Amino acid sequence: MHPLRSTLAGLTAAIAMAAGLSDSAAGQDKTVTLDHVKERVATIENMPQMGRGTVAICVVDIGTREVLVARNAHRIYAPASVLKVVTTAAALAKLGPDYRYTTTLQTAGKLEEGVLKGALVLEGSGDPTMGSWRFASEGFPPMTAWAQAAAKAVTDAGIRRIEGDLYIDASIFGDQIIPNDWAWDDIGNYYGAGAAGVNLHENLYHVDFQIPERQGDLTRIADIRPKQAGIRFHNRVTAGPPRSGDQAYIYAAPYTDVAVIRGTLPADAGKYTIKGGIMDPPLFTARTLADALKSAGVEVTGKATATFQTPRKPEGERTTVWTHQSPKLGDITYWLNKHSVNLYAEAFAKTLAVETDRPGTTEQGTRAVLDILGDLGVDTTGMILADGSGLSRRNAVSPRQVVDVLEKMALHPTYDVYLNSFPLAGVDDDPGGLSRVGVNTPAADNLRAKSGFISHARSYAGYVVDQSGRQLAFCMIANEFPSAGGGAIRNAFRELMVDLAHLKAE
Repeated sequence: MHPLRSTLAGLTAAIAMAAGLSDSAAGQDKTVTLDHVKERVATIENMPQMGRGTVAICVVDIGTREVLVARNAHRIYAPASVLKVVTTAAALAKLGPDYRYTTTLQTAGKLEEGVLKGALVLEGSGDPTMGSWRFASEGFPPMTAWAQAAAKAVTDAGIRRIEGDLYIDASIFGDQIIPNDWAWDDIGNYYGAGAAGVNLHENLYHVDFQIPERQGDLTRIADIRPKQAGIRFHNRVTAGPPRSGDQAYIYAAPYTDVAVIRGTLPADAGKYTIKGGIMDPPLFTARTLADALKSAGVEVTGKATATFQTPRKPEGERTTVWTHQSPKLGDITYWLNKHSVNLYAEAFAKTLAVETDRPGTTEQGTRAVLDILGDLGVDTTGMILADGSGLSRRNAVSPRQVVDVLEKMALHPTYDVYLNSFPLAGVDDDPGGLSRVGVNTPAADNLRAKSGFISHARSYAGYVVDQSGRQLAFCMIANEFPSAGGGAIRNAFRELMVDLAHLKAE
């Protein structure tokens, strides 16, 4: 498990020792009042980059429950990835940080003299981390090693030939791996990968491009890693302006065999890699495992196939030959919030559905989240949840509701695990994306905030200890601003969060 940092309560002394102000300002002696914070909120609202958009914010003193700042705090807005702090709160509260996913490899049939007369079945639990590289240092095998371990378990069981199918049972989450209203230009990309009952390598593949020097010329796909068997890729990506970054999108629906890649990549890059979302994770898992079995000398006479419907499970006596357990849910939560992994959040929501005796669907998962939040005492009136990750534009929550979740979690036994999953400001080795925010200010090694960004929406939510030692919970959301304004609004929100670290009670 990643080492936990100290909780907010233990940070007050560190704050007192901090020096400086920010990357662009100086002075530990800077004093920020509530009036100053409110003026900054008004300034953000009137930024040209906001256009006709809306800013909403809520700041609460956790100790006294006093609302210090509120602007449109009870109205609902698209929260983007800030929704992940809601989903992870529900998961930790219901399942606990020690919960693990369990995937089993079973035989369905009789084994006679090294021949399995029946199917080999991998029964999924919805584990989103299976074969992920993120946990390799903790002893969890990445994709290739995972497949080799499974194949070794088969040979260790004395199986040399399988007279039947290699069968991936992904029925726990059903066959709809993508929420209903995700945008077409998100689906097909890695961040839009769906959560299936069996997932492998975070349902991720890389596409390597060779880019011509002249703008407008067609790029060339140099490699696809890991290989996506049976998928036809149509490349429409051209060379764009220098230093223009990744403007390429993969368009592909689940279970299809065609992917179209459109957009541009910078002409001065030479080579560039983008990330795609595997379109049929259970079938990809079946093919990966089949290759490993072949390499291990195990012959499979049937097909490598997958199912999503319980009645289609192969019949016959089941014997477990291998069990794979995931990292603890607390450790998964760490990476979920630090790196904003949509797949993990979607799997959490569906898992909550299953663990509350519902079908493992997104719709039932979001209902489970709302019920769990209600049990925690959160007022969910009017809250609209369309997924677990915040990628859907149909999600709508108020800043006050998000802060309510943060307040309730601050009093929950899982608070330390929850808190330490939030990106930490001003610390070089923190992987959460805030390492350059609030450097040499009271925000450094103090401010913890989850960010959110989708089209026309920016958000932050988290915790900070102010100069008076008060633990504050906050949420700030901007919606419906012009696309070009996103960077300026992000920076303004970051400055506002640093101001909260400088805040002193009057």
